Amino acid sequence: MSQRSLNARQVVQIVRRHRILVGAVTVAGLVIGFAFSALHPPLVTSTALVVLPGKAQQTATQVVIVRSEPVLSRALPAIHPSISLQQLKDRLNVQSLAVGIISVSVASGSADQSNSAANAVADSYVGYVRNPASPAGHIMAHLLQPAFAAPGTGAQAQDAIDAALGALAGLVAGTVTAIVIRRRSGRLFALDDMANAISVPVLAAVSAARPREAADWARLIDDYQPGAVDAWRLRQALLELGVTAEAGDAEGALSVTVLSLPADQAALALGPQLATFAASLDIPTLLVVGIQPGSNETAALYTACAVPDGSAKRTRCLRTAAAGTAEAAARPGEKLVLVVAVADGEKPQVAESTPTAVLGVSAGAATAEQLARLAMATAAYGGEVTGLLVADPDPADRTNGRFPRPAKRGYRAQADGAAGSMAERRPEPLRGHEARLDFSSRPGVPLESS
Repeated sequence: MSQRSLNARQVVQIVRRHRILVGAVTVAGLVIGFAFSALHPPLVTSTALVVLPGKAQQTATQVVIVRSEPVLSRALPAIHPSISLQQLKDRLNVQSLAVGIISVSVASGSADQSNSAANAVADSYVGYVRNPASPAGHIMAHLLQPAFAAPGTGAQAQDAIDAALGALAGLVAGTVTAIVIRRRSGRLFALDDMANAISVPVLAAVSAARPREAADWARLIDDYQPGAVDAWRLRQALLELGVTAEAGDAEGALSVTVLSLPADQAALALGPQLATFAASLDIPTLLVVGIQPGSNETAALYTACAVPDGSAKRTRCLRTAAAGTAEAAARPGEKLVLVVAVADGEKPQVAESTPTAVLGVSAGAATAEQLARLAMATAAYGGEVTGLLVADPDPADRTNGRFPRPAKRGYRAQADGAAGSMAERRPEPLRGHEARLDFSSRPGVPLESS
């Protein structure tokens, strides 16, 4: 794939295409964030204030006395739920706020325990220094303000925050992983990248259906109605191939093979969609589907096309046939024979190809090497790839795949009627007697990959 920098829309498309991976990593991040919050609950800090009589220099000394073991040991029985002496030392914070004022703060997992601990320590200290027999001296300290919990984030709110942060981290990690996977896979998403891979233009890039059962294929063939944008693009593809309703009967039928990869279900629908659209333009069309024994890629489509006349909904200009049957031959007046074939991208095997072939591929479904192998296999059996049909193009892609097509053998030039204008190149159509498709003429060479 191209190594161009990604914009925001392309990143969104990558996330959408790898939504299972990104979603799984995001959920994992959420669970980790929640687990972290449960293992490290937020602490609530409560503070009690003690006032001292006397001079300022006494305050620093009294801070040390508050933290002394005799004071803390006396406070432990009054703390509920109970904690150990070491825990109390770790959570206690004593400060001199002003002349003669000491704050006693205790952090705990619950407001009740932190209030209880702060009040217990403050009361223990007051009782300790007010005792005339105290080693610290007799000081008339008293409690200025009982403990109160400082405002902060509750446990449930903190759980939600930690879980959200974990999910966000997971989303970022999943997105980065998806981008790395896309860059390393070598799959082509941009139309220009596909066209450049095998030096042929993209004839049309349209949305594609994904039928699974024979009944679904039959409905597609009978009822396919593309939107305005897709209809225009398919019309342009037919013009590029040299198929028009105005072509005379003497020119015979143009035979075109649409070759795709086995796992690319959307690309498999491009051939039937193009044939159905051509028939809707009153272009008599024959749709032929081949199948290799033991292969499942085109089995349902093969079954749907085995009935030549189809349903009552089917346009009179469209006929379907299964490869190897007597119906798989152009009748007088038919102008387009469209053959649907499938071949493996690693070791492609293609039956005798028609002179004109196009590759059907979904955005992000194939690499440049796979497209090149399909083109080479097609050429090896008498065909020539003249263009690409792309299924479900990336909405973020702003390229058009308009690779310059050089003049080549087998094309005839037609003047457009304007002096000095460029000639229009169109593929030489097959004559009526040449449009019959013999898929069994090469034993041992399957139409599709195994």
